[in-house]
Amino acid sequence: MFQRSNARRRLAQVAVATVLAIPTVGATTTMAFASPAVTRRADVQGPVAAANQALSALRGPDGRVMTNASFLDQARQFDQAIGRPDVDPWQAVSGTPYVAQLAQLSVYVGARSGVDSRQLLAVWVRTDSRRMVAVLSALAQLGTPYRTRGDQPGGFDCSGLFGYSWDQAGSAVPRNSGEIIRSARPVSAAQLQPGDVVWRSGHVQMYLGLGDATVHSPQHGRTVEVTNWGHVSRFGSVI
Repeated sequence: MFQRSNARRRLAQVAVATVLAIPTVGATTTMAFASPAVTRRADVQGPVAAANQALSALRGPDGRVMTNASFLDQARQFDQAIGRPDVDPWQAVSGTPYVAQLAQLSVYVGARSGVDSRQLLAVWVRTDSRRMVAVLSALAQLGTPYRTRGDQPGGFDCSGLFGYSWDQAGSAVPRNSGEIIRSARPVSAAQLQPGDVVWRSGHVQMYLGLGDATVHSPQHGRTVEVTNWGHVSRFGSVI
């Protein structure tokens, strides 16, 4: 259903390297976007920075998630640009910090998962701020190593990443992957929204909003990554 050609993925990888100016894959750099500091591959530096900047734009001076007209106005500006044939919506969002960071992130996610980055951006700007805090909090941990029972920056297992990300949005979820899906409201694949649970036995992923794109902490020896959900059994919503 979600098969994509290798040629399309290669083109997307070229696009993300151009837009985000990502250094050579395989180099490492110590990032300061999480505490404690994590040594990450350089190819996630741009996306991690964009996720953190988008999170900052979503929060007011008191640190609370922005749900006022300022947030909604940025989405409206994007919608208006989409409807104008003489305007490139990607250029139009440059003056709206939150949407501009989402645009960068959507290109990265598209390159890694094969989904259409512009369609993903359109989904994100229409998604409520609470769900986007969870999604952005997970993406801000790209490159963080897998750690058994890890649930804080520095190391995550799959349920630890999911729970940490939703905690940033003010929602507590169970710690165990099986308990997460059992406590979630069941939804179909067609009903999925950004931040929802994608589950298979013993593992949870977070849905990113389009196609089969997810973010997760996969297993020992690997790091938090954007991927396609693969073989899954159930879907759910925690809010």
